[in-house]
Amino acid sequence: MHGDTHVMYGPFGRAAALRPGNNLVPHAHRDAHIVIPVSGPAALAVVGPLRICMSGGTGVAVNPLTVHSFQLLNPADSVVLLTFYISPEWLNSHCGLSTTAPFRSAEICLDEGMKATARALVDAIEFGLTIDDTLVVETRLFLESLIALAIRHASRDRPAAALGQPDFRVRKAMLFMQHNLDARVTLEQVARSAGLSRPHLFSLFHEQTVLTPRIYWNVLRIENAISQIRITEGPLGTVAYNLGFSSQGNFSRFFREHIGVSPVCFRKAVKQLGYHPPR
Repeated sequence: MHGDTHVMYGPFGRAAALRPGNNLVPHAHRDAHIVIPVSGPAALAVVGPLRICMSGGTGVAVNPLTVHSFQLLNPADSVVLLTFYISPEWLNSHCGLSTTAPFRSAEICLDEGMKATARALVDAIEFGLTIDDTLVVETRLFLESLIALAIRHASRDRPAAALGQPDFRVRKAMLFMQHNLDARVTLEQVARSAGLSRPHLFSLFHEQTVLTPRIYWNVLRIENAISQIRITEGPLGTVAYNLGFSSQGNFSRFFREHIGVSPVCFRKAVKQLGYHPPR
C-alpha cells in the first residue's frame, strides 16, 4: 500500500488527510496530536502505555512529546485518517489548556454527526475543494469539539502529569542536539557534551522528559525536515544532507516511518495547498 497525504494549515496548526502506507515507529511531536479513523479496517494505536483499537468512531488524542506509534493490523489494509497537529501555544491561548499535557483522555469516541463531519473534511482536503477561510473556520470548530472530548477524564486513562524543567545536563544535551542536526554525531558524543556517560544520559533523559534521547533527536529532525520541505524548493537530497543523513534513501525511509508518507508525497501535498497561514 502506498502512502499519500493532503494537508491544510490554519491558526491551530495543520490538518491532514492521511493514507499511511506503513506502520509508524514509536515517535513523538512537539505538537499535540488528534487522529480520527475515517475509513478502512481497525488499526492499533499505542499511546504511552495504552493500546487503543482505532475503528469506527474511536480516535486518539496524544499530548505533546508523548511517545506513540501506529500499526496496521494487516499490511494490505487501506486506511484513511484525519490527523490534526495542534500547536500547544494555540491550545493555551485559544482554549486555555496546558502546553505540556492538555489532554486527559487518550481515547476519544465520536458520535455519528462528528464522524460525518470528519468524512466531509477529509473529502474537502483530499479531493481539491477550495481551502478558504470558511473551511478553516469550520475545521477549527470541529477541532474544538474533538478537544472537548479529549480533555474529559476517562476512567481507563491517567491524567498526564506536567513535567518540570529538566536537569541542566539534560538541557545541555538538548541544546547540543538542536545545534548539531546537520552533523553525523553519535549519542556517545551527545552524552559527553553534557558530562555524562551514555547509560546515565539515557536514564536521566527518560526520567525527566519521558523520552529517550534518540526519540527527542528524531522530533527535532522531523520538525526541521517538514520546515525545509515547506519553505524551500531545494532537492530532497540537500534536505537529507542538512539533517545528517548519509543518503536521500535513508532520509525518505526515516520520514515515512515517522509521518506515514514519503517526503515527495508530503512536498506535493504542500504545493497543492490553497491556504497558507499568516506570517
